[in-house]
Amino acid sequence: MAVGLQAEALRAAGYDVTQVGVSTDQLSAHPLYPVRTAVGVATGRGWDPTERLRAARPDIVHIHNLFPNISTRWLGHWEGPIVATIHNYRPLCAAGTLARDGAQCVECVGRRIPMPALRHRCYRSSLLATAPLAVANVGGVNAHPVLRRADRIIFLAPRARGIYADAGYSHLDRSVVLPNFVEPNEGASGAADPGDAPWLYFGRLAPEKGVVPMLRAWPQEVPLLVYGAGPDEEQVARLCRGAVEYRGPLPREALLARIPWHAGFVFPSLFAEGLPTVYLESLAAGVPVVAHSGNSAADDIAEHGSGRVFDRFEELPRLVSAVGDDHDRYRDAASRRYWEGFSQQAWVDGIGEVYRAAQVERASRRSP
Repeated sequence: MAVGLQAEALRAAGYDVTQVGVSTDQLSAHPLYPVRTAVGVATGRGWDPTERLRAARPDIVHIHNLFPNISTRWLGHWEGPIVATIHNYRPLCAAGTLARDGAQCVECVGRRIPMPALRHRCYRSSLLATAPLAVANVGGVNAHPVLRRADRIIFLAPRARGIYADAGYSHLDRSVVLPNFVEPNEGASGAADPGDAPWLYFGRLAPEKGVVPMLRAWPQEVPLLVYGAGPDEEQVARLCRGAVEYRGPLPREALLARIPWHAGFVFPSLFAEGLPTVYLESLAAGVPVVAHSGNSAADDIAEHGSGRVFDRFEELPRLVSAVGDDHDRYRDAASRRYWEGFSQQAWVDGIGEVYRAAQVERASRRSP
């Protein structure tokens, strides 16, 4: 979704954009797809975009996600500038999340041989599925083909950049922080009175998302609507009582229409994920956010005042009440943060600077 929005934004800004890629749906019908993919991930082989790139003759190649189908070997012979957006922690963690058993895990960070990933079967709880990812990460973060080759690396949040720095990434001078953007929410001006409106949780119902401890601490007199699906679904349904309702999964289009009618969004994630789209969409609707510390959304809130941050779930009732008591101020701060940091124009301005820097970097490497 983010890639499509960014391509449209670049075209609107006057860039000539060609999207090149291959989807799992295109390849997975082949009976040997799982084996081919495992070998490709481990060896860097896979679908090679070189022919299509040469036909397009781009000034810049902007990589978003090569896993699991696209080769990394072509990076070694491509001579033009390359920019890469790092969406997750896959070069450091087989699961890509830095989370295990409902908590943050950094056992493989900084290791040249990620044996803990194999021991814990971190990808899909399978040794067979984890092994190719562990092999691909042998050598550590500086051996990763994309991180080694790109002329500019985009991290979506300062926390992500800091984690890669702690892992020993040696090319931070080529990196920038540039968040994704979302479109403004046209229904934001018609939001309901926060005194009557419910709070919102939308996302995966899994241990690392912190939904279960959030529900145990939630003030039962404060309305909360929970949308999502996942392994914790049955437990979540049992914990929803009183003014707290579990509504099941919800299509994103329906979510966007409903966000402005909520008093706030609660983000209880327990692991160091990047800036999630739903956080940006809440700000775009002028909806303040209360988040658990330790993730990039909480970092952004703490810096810009678009909500409140809690360290312990027991603090939730007090902070939810605080947001309700001063709702206009928090709503204004959320809207202001969206326009200054996560609007389309903010991203277009930032990406233009990144592309120019990548071209200069590539030219300097070619110089004798």
